[in-house]
Amino acid sequence: MDRRDFLKPLFATAGGLYFDVYGQVSSDSEVSRPIRKFGPKLKGRVILPNEAGFASLSYANNGRYRLDTPWAIAECLTAEDIRQSILWAREQGVPFAPRAGGHNFAGYSSTSGLLISLTNMKAIELDVKTGVITVSAGVQNRDLASFLRGGDWLLPSGTCPAVGVSGLVLGGGVGHNSRWGGLTADHLLSTTLVTAKGEQMVCSATQNADLFWACRGAAGRNFGIHSAFTFQLRRLPRSEILAFGFEFQGAEALTQALAACNKLNQNAPDTLSCAFICSSAPEHHVSGAVYGQYIGSKDDGLSILAPLMIAKPSDVYAEMLPWWRAQAYLTDEEGPSHKSYWSRNRLMREPLSDAAIALMVTQLVAFPHSSSQQADITFLYWLGGAVNRVAPRDTAFVHRNSQGIARFTANWAYNADASPPADVADWMAQVWDQSSSLLTANSYQNFPDPALQNWQQAYYGENLTRLMQIKKKYDSDNVFNFAQSIPLA
Repeated sequence: MDRRDFLKPLFATAGGLYFDVYGQVSSDSEVSRPIRKFGPKLKGRVILPNEAGFASLSYANNGRYRLDTPWAIAECLTAEDIRQSILWAREQGVPFAPRAGGHNFAGYSSTSGLLISLTNMKAIELDVKTGVITVSAGVQNRDLASFLRGGDWLLPSGTCPAVGVSGLVLGGGVGHNSRWGGLTADHLLSTTLVTAKGEQMVCSATQNADLFWACRGAAGRNFGIHSAFTFQLRRLPRSEILAFGFEFQGAEALTQALAACNKLNQNAPDTLSCAFICSSAPEHHVSGAVYGQYIGSKDDGLSILAPLMIAKPSDVYAEMLPWWRAQAYLTDEEGPSHKSYWSRNRLMREPLSDAAIALMVTQLVAFPHSSSQQADITFLYWLGGAVNRVAPRDTAFVHRNSQGIARFTANWAYNADASPPADVADWMAQVWDQSSSLLTANSYQNFPDPALQNWQQAYYGENLTRLMQIKKKYDSDNVFNFAQSIPLA
């Protein structure tokens, strides 16, 4: 008898499926019998390994979680499909996870059990007169942008095309239009979700209002699986806006540019939004780029951005573009990452000091850069403005007194070990420890960090107690649980 045979009885479930010590079903026959009976209950389909569509739907955006391969995928097309998937998984004692975009930094949309895929739930309905839009759970940023492009309505959202609107809104949702337009979650009118008991529940300001409060900032996979979201869109504020990008080379230029960018953002109007990406390069070289938008004239925008010129940018782009062309310019690159990565973040409440800026650049210069591993330190000046005009307790999104997010990211080969290389881990530890006295202890919950200590307070702050009470009310058996799920009260 080998080790797996010895331990198999310890992992038997009430429904008859066996999971070994690695969380995998012990044989194909044990999968096929119950799963084949489950499949006909879906309008979608059940997909097993080696079947068409399995590889694309189970692909891990972050290589660290590529081995968390589901033994089956429930490809859902309706809310009833979601309901049947949850009930079947509970009955069989099978671990499960929902996935819309699959971009969870910490791999919380991956599982070795049943992957409940929402990816093909793509319905979008818009009332062009009122700007009220309803999107199904599988709609991604690129789907919504394609649908709205050319029209007069927009939803403040993120910059990554393949990110699911579901995950975006449930954790808050920030991007280049947040400072003037507010969070994605601030535009949510209602959402429908399926609970652990299989109930389809509508949440709004007048229905299940406590759960609706939680759905605006608590992050996904905490209370149920959502099937649809209804938003109030906003009118385009201007038909043409200034899109800009400034590039800088070398540590000295990067230090000067960061200081200038930090200073101009202290008093910037809500109509200015930018991100500053600082990147490692071979031979301890560093580079950086500021990109963003200004909703106003070119002359006014360039006047605000003029302090950046002191750092002598190597390249400058600043053009008035039609609204939707400008949004395309600000969109991140398409496609899977094909990397393993670890991203950590801290909220910026006060302006960065000169010492903090110097430290960040010095640390980036010191990164052990190679052809297979790189690092970025990114400053997202996307908070403040309209985001902060909502009180911290009005929604579950508590970060209403911050000005931006500082994000530290290291990446390495997709097919490497899940743990970061030793030199990368050492670098991240130094950056994290040294930034603790320079930035806040709060972190943005849509950029989850599996190594974050005291994550409950970092993500939710003063709203944690209420979130725990709501969790106990709507998921008393803690069915929707993972490493950083909201605990029961």
